[in-house]
Amino acid sequence: MSLTREGQFEREWGNTPELAKILSEKPSVSDYAFGQVEMTLRHAILLREYEMDILSEAANMDHERREQLRLDLKHEKERLLSWAIHFSDAKEFTEEVVRKLGQLP
Repeated sequence: MSLTREGQFEREWGNTPELAKILSEKPSVSDYAFGQVEMTLRHAILLREYEMDILSEAANMDHERREQLRLDLKHEKERLLSWAIHFSDAKEFTEEVVRKLGQLP
């Protein structure tokens, strides 16, 4: 089931109404990044939920497939690390904006 436009707006901006007034209609070139974050988070959640399935499947794989699975998981880990750095930077930037806001007359 798909959300209405209003439902999507409420989900994204519902608890930040003043920020929504300023930013919600601004164009963004980040749609690709949003998709990548969603995909990475989905993979991380699936990995956590289905760890035992992964290990069970791996137990029946030949060495080559198991090695590929190991490389796949390392790739996912690197992608998570990359986004963790981006989120940490974004958190620090947001803290700086909050500090600047507090200095306004």
